[in-house]
Amino acid sequence: MGLGRLRKLSTGNRGGARRRSVANRAVTIALSVGALVAAAVVLPGAARASAPVSLLVVGDSLTVQAGPAVPQWEPPGSNVVVEGGIGTAPCDWAAGYYDLWWHRYMNFYTFFDQAHPRAVVFAFTGNAGVSGPKAGCVDASTRYSLQDLLESYAKVLAPMAQYASSHGAAVFFSATPPRNPATPPGSYPDGHGHTLYGYNGVAQINDVYQALAVSGAGLGWHYDVSAAYGVSEPGLAWTLDLPCQWWDTTNCHRGQVQVRAGGLDSIHLDPHGAGAVRYALGLMRQPLLGEGFQPRA
Repeated sequence: MGLGRLRKLSTGNRGGARRRSVANRAVTIALSVGALVAAAVVLPGAARASAPVSLLVVGDSLTVQAGPAVPQWEPPGSNVVVEGGIGTAPCDWAAGYYDLWWHRYMNFYTFFDQAHPRAVVFAFTGNAGVSGPKAGCVDASTRYSLQDLLESYAKVLAPMAQYASSHGAAVFFSATPPRNPATPPGSYPDGHGHTLYGYNGVAQINDVYQALAVSGAGLGWHYDVSAAYGVSEPGLAWTLDLPCQWWDTTNCHRGQVQVRAGGLDSIHLDPHGAGAVRYALGLMRQPLLGEGFQPRA
């Protein structure tokens, strides 16, 4: 699918009633994922300043969940910087925004210039963003179409990738894990009498990433499914549980371990950290292999 002709997909009702305000929406998002990221309340971007940065990862709440696992699993000699923002989309990171969770300013270009990484991973699962239309995000205060979301992602990711590659960094677009089928894309009930809205985890997001990688193949752009595969069945099929690995201890039951949140959560990893380890390993695998580092698992 070419970037200049993203096909028309299912559209939202722009004439419908306005939803909750952006501020209330942000609070709702923070509360709903608070338990999932509680173990990840570590200031992002805490890298070893003296070591050259091998990899810069920027992403949304799945990146926040995976962040604490990175220092434990990054290969010896590598240095991985992880920057994640709950509810964020590429538009937030391109324009820059003040993160109310981390209480700090988040901007891709600033972080890139500080880190001078050898590789960059963009890991976004389909949020509308928190900064609004003025920052190039879709209007999350009302219904928006999937087509508008995809165009926002492509329009913003391409310049960020171009900036990274022009400064010598390899670029990886990390596939989103599949959406929980219990939460149909668009509007769906949250089980508590409210209606939620979104497209996290839909396959068309990965179509955009693949198209971007093809368009920038000569610049060192790549489409990477490793993180998504780490928490999915073959073919990127959604699953709640996966076979246990040697590092799964107390979370392993009858040979299976939970890796996704499940229930009526559309996209997040499990609250115990098994999915976070697999996702973190996947985010690092291909970029670090390209630099000669051997994965630890």
